[in-house]
Amino acid sequence: MSHVTLRSRLQFEEGDSMVRFDEGAGLLVLIRHRELVALAMPPDDDQAPQRPPIRCESAGRVERISFSLDHQLAAVQRSAVDLDIFDLASGSTFPLAARSSGSSGLAARHRGRILGSHWPGSEACELAVVTTAGVELYRVLRERRSLKLLRRVSQPVSWSVYSHETRLMLLAAGQQDNLLSGLQLQPRSAVRLPRFEVLLSPLQGLPLAQPLAQGQQRPRRSLQARHVSVHRVYDALYCAHIDEEARKVVLYALYRDAVLRQHELPTHSARAALSVCDNLLVVHALDQQVATLFDLRINRSCPISAPLPLTTLPADGFSPVYSPHWLIAPPDKVVDPLAGRAGRLRLNLRAIAASSIDKVCLLEFLLLRSRSNLVLLEVLADALSELEPLPTLSRMFALLQQPAAQAALGAPVARDGAAAANAPVVRLTDSGRDNEALPAAVAVAPAPAPVPPAASGAQCGSHQSESGAEEVDDSGTGASEGGGEGERAAEEANGGGGDGDGDGDGEGGSGADADSGGEGGSGDGGDGAAASDGVRGADGGAVVGDREAAASPAMGGGGATAAASLAAAAQQADADRQEAAGAAGAAG
Repeated sequence: MSHVTLRSRLQFEEGDSMVRFDEGAGLLVLIRHRELVALAMPPDDDQAPQRPPIRCESAGRVERISFSLDHQLAAVQRSAVDLDIFDLASGSTFPLAARSSGSSGLAARHRGRILGSHWPGSEACELAVVTTAGVELYRVLRERRSLKLLRRVSQPVSWSVYSHETRLMLLAAGQQDNLLSGLQLQPRSAVRLPRFEVLLSPLQGLPLAQPLAQGQQRPRRSLQARHVSVHRVYDALYCAHIDEEARKVVLYALYRDAVLRQHELPTHSARAALSVCDNLLVVHALDQQVATLFDLRINRSCPISAPLPLTTLPADGFSPVYSPHWLIAPPDKVVDPLAGRAGRLRLNLRAIAASSIDKVCLLEFLLLRSRSNLVLLEVLADALSELEPLPTLSRMFALLQQPAAQAALGAPVARDGAAAANAPVVRLTDSGRDNEALPAAVAVAPAPAPVPPAASGAQCGSHQSESGAEEVDDSGTGASEGGGEGERAAEEANGGGGDGDGDGDGEGGSGADADSGGEGGSGDGGDGAAASDGVRGADGGAVVGDREAAASPAMGGGGATAAASLAAAAQQADADRQEAAGAAGAAG
């Protein structure tokens, strides 16, 4: 049974038209002789109303077309230097070069060939035009039927790829077109990525050691745009390079300050394509007509299932699987122009569960998927009915412990597969290589506040994690803010008490003055803080233990008790010193 199914969501009459899919607007565009027809891809919810098709006259040659997010404007590229803006509401048309305001006349003379246009729908720009001389960002002035140039990014560009889901475009340059630089159009700004080099495998059959004749140049392979794509997986951004020579997919992690070559996935095929379905990377082997699933959260180098054919239902009317005319569009769309069908890829979770023999790994996989509740219950019921060993059952319920703890604390249970499904923009963050406080991932806007690193002396005993679960301090440097203040007060009076060891299990030290009777530091072994027998979850979630200290809004667990005892010890030390001084004076 196949693990991936292609379901039809739209039917159309192809005829003699060119078929394009506009990822940003979610439209299937049919470019005909005298007419442009745009069909909206229906959502997964069958109850949602179907949008009417958009029809307008082509009024000449059309090479490329892109629609605005509100489907009111369209950018139509006529040639390598001509770009027209259609106002579909009023039916008016104005060219980019002739009627743009500001310094657009200079831009028209120096823009070079037009490579494409995109509508990011942000305040930074409404329309982005990519040319061989760089990227031009415009704002559309509809009343004046003109464009205002906001910013120009000047750099040589051979070709570009754009991902609307991430608002990120990659610009290629260099002798082999393998020097890539990124530009992300965030809601209020444009962020440039560092330039990085995509390593190209040598051409097979031409060894590097082979001598060359005089005047002969070694054959050179250039990077093609069809081999590069941008994908979002688990709220991280990747540049995927399909290396057909080496038969693998190389993933480059994209950050604001660095680009890291992170994963290499085998394709076992000379022709491959990529899709992302529910945070799974689907590698289509076009010549072998099979699909392989990769889960970067569970295994970063091996597939989670065997390569199996893609399944289509006869009632959907698709052509044979992976026909040459198929168009695989990001992130999970497939267009069949000859059959007049467009559909989405869907996971068959029951088939994946039936082919898995490791119940623990399967449960971890299902917890990361959206709409997997029924399959989760079935897997748990099968494990109990089949009398799985107690260690296996213990590990399975330990995986369920973290979501249960979040629900008990009143936080929503957010799975990675669906937590950011409707987020408009994925923002780039720093790589976190030089700052451990920043997560080494790309966060969905608005980015959550990073967890501060543990400080010596005063660290909150309890704080809220990013997932909403409460975390308890186990650094051993103090049970709470109040405890830390009490320790400092005792240290000022008595010379300081010892802390617990670094892992939180150390014994509390004793006060500097033996007569003061002061207690030691507030490590887990100390008398000032209440101990807890809990254990921390694998992903840094809530701590579940046999005994939990009562926490107040200002301080954690036993922090108040520790502070009170240390303050009383300091007062007692002062009283003892005054009494000793008085006795010495009386004796004198």
